[in-house]
Amino acid sequence: RPRWWYIAFSECSDAGEDLQMTYQMHLTNTGYGWASELSTDRRFMPHLFAVLVVVYGCLSFAQLHANRDVAARAKDDSANGKAAHPFARILTAGVLLALGDSTLSALHLAVFTSNGVGLPWIQVLSQLLSVTASFVLASLLLLVSQGKCISYIMVANDAWSMLRLL
Repeated sequence: RPRWWYIAFSECSDAGEDLQMTYQMHLTNTGYGWASELSTDRRFMPHLFAVLVVVYGCLSFAQLHANRDVAARAKDDSANGKAAHPFARILTAGVLLALGDSTLSALHLAVFTSNGVGLPWIQVLSQLLSVTASFVLASLLLLVSQGKCISYIMVANDAWSMLRLL
């Protein structure tokens, strides 16, 4: 069963001096096998991010295919095609950013399970992509809530005005 460990150091002599010490610790969860470097609350994270990479990969493929079809329809000079094109591009950007976030998180965790440190700069980049994906998709939801692509034709200036608002 998983346990939480707390370690404390104390100066117990009557000298009243501050405790001066240098230490190095490397704690692992040996019962987790290949995931022994991961804590109890994160031991299933590699599995989760592997699933997310597959799901976002499939969504990205489908979205890029749909985006190509929408772009081809926009060339026909129809109002529907022109209205859907910015919407599809923004949605594609959000899905691709989420795919990048999941891929980098999976890479960081794969390295972390082998050395206990991972790649901190990859983790930071992953978090940046995550925030950017959330921002892009939230902006898209705000545009849809205003009726863009539903009641009104969405043009590129609608997206830029929403970005200025946020």
